[in-house]
Amino acid sequence: MKIIADTATLIPPSEGNAHGLTIIPVCVAIDGQTYKDYTQISSEEFLKKVKMGGIPTSSQPSIGDMLEQMDGSDEEILVLTVGDGLSGGYQTALGARNLVAFPERIHVMDSRTLAGPLRYLANKAVMLKEQGLNIDAIKEKLQKCIDSSMSFVIPEDFEFLKRSGRLTAVAAKLASVIKIENP
Repeated sequence: MKIIADTATLIPPSEGNAHGLTIIPVCVAIDGQTYKDYTQISSEEFLKKVKMGGIPTSSQPSIGDMLEQMDGSDEEILVLTVGDGLSGGYQTALGARNLVAFPERIHVMDSRTLAGPLRYLANKAVMLKEQGLNIDAIKEKLQKCIDSSMSFVIPEDFEFLKRSGRLTAVAAKLASVIKIENP
């Protein structure tokens, strides 16, 4: 069984490969440049650009990258994606699955989350595979985790949310005046 996720797991492709995961880079854009996450730009470089005022955007892995990992494999494949509605990754994986010769062997799961919780699910899938569980048992256990978890985003500060348009200037100013901060 092959387990596929993307760099939204916060796992670099090289680390994923060393632990039995196929990690596909997402595309990130900042300062007018587009990069494949972890392969064409490091986390440190990316964060430096954000701190210098860059507004990043990201997109799901390309359908071509997804197809490359799905097609031609004779094993069952489990694909863990960022939550549908948070990214187009789930829809991309479903689209890629429909283009391969044997789509019935590809199982796409909507994690309903991203980042740390998605990383947990990917690592748990590998652990369950190593325990000898079949794909249906692994999907059942992962779905229980998905159904019983909640995700929260806690910004470091409100300036980035203001710059990206997710928070109005007035709301950002109010938050700083009443000193809403991370603990």
